[in-house]
Amino acid sequence: MKISIAIATYNGARHLPGQLDSFIRQKKPPHEVVICDDGSSDSTMAILHKFQKNAPFEVRIEQNPNRLGYRKNFEKAISLCTGDFIFLSDQDDYWFDTKILEMTNLFSARPDIFVIYTDMVITDENLTPSRQTQLGNILALGSRAETYVSGCATALRRDWLSIVLPMPTEVAAHDTWIHNLASALDVRALCLPPQQYYRRHDKNVSQWRASKPEQINSLDSIRIYGLADKTAAWRRELERTCWTRKRLQESTENLKALGLLPRQEAAIQKLDRRISALESRIQNNTQNRLKRFPRIMKLWLSGDYNNFSGWKSVLKDIIRQQSNYS
Repeated sequence: MKISIAIATYNGARHLPGQLDSFIRQKKPPHEVVICDDGSSDSTMAILHKFQKNAPFEVRIEQNPNRLGYRKNFEKAISLCTGDFIFLSDQDDYWFDTKILEMTNLFSARPDIFVIYTDMVITDENLTPSRQTQLGNILALGSRAETYVSGCATALRRDWLSIVLPMPTEVAAHDTWIHNLASALDVRALCLPPQQYYRRHDKNVSQWRASKPEQINSLDSIRIYGLADKTAAWRRELERTCWTRKRLQESTENLKALGLLPRQEAAIQKLDRRISALESRIQNNTQNRLKRFPRIMKLWLSGDYNNFSGWKSVLKDIIRQQSNYS
């Protein structure tokens, strides 16, 4: 059982040493760490070379001659890994020393699972832990646990790369792509309790409300997101879902090799229903509240709001602002 860590770096000198140190402290150490740097101009490369010299496992460093951007840099790092299990890592978090052990144990216990993710304790810049976790905040906002996706908390079987790669250029985030495919086929699982710290600071890529260390609740969701026009977000989700469907439709041979072919048809049907539901929500929101109400009730009675947050999404769609999109 060979274990790889794929990490993408870019000007991460401020917090990178702590994350690298957490790799060394693992109770079950990795066999290799594959690092792709996207043209850092700070001392990141010096930190990486020092780590490479002193680490008790293989460390391979690739520095891109031209900037690839966050998603493609991660895709490159993942593709260069040779382990049976690949752990994805950001450059500024900190793993608990049990992370690799617990997540690989779950892989061993669940041979039907191809993607595993864990919850994360949210901290400040100095790794002072809050009482909040990423998944806890998502649930507090009224969302479902199934919507939780975080690349830095993800591990996958190498075999899963036959489905994931290459990533479509139209897909903005590598982690959403990995998880959407796994979710459609029902081959992902959650590892609890949390296995890492999630450091929050002014340079984080994600500034999502659920990533804040402060306590939140469903009223925050309504106040910040709930009543606004979400057409643009739905259209992005619709595009992602269509690309997920396309990949599964095209992956018959690879799914067969993984023993997942019997799940293909059901997964595509599930995606078709979600696509239809998203299209309906987009169309419904072009109407004023009076005209959209019976359409929303019809969609609810059909069960298609189960693709979202059920009655909560129904209420929001009834009262949210009318779309400005034509």
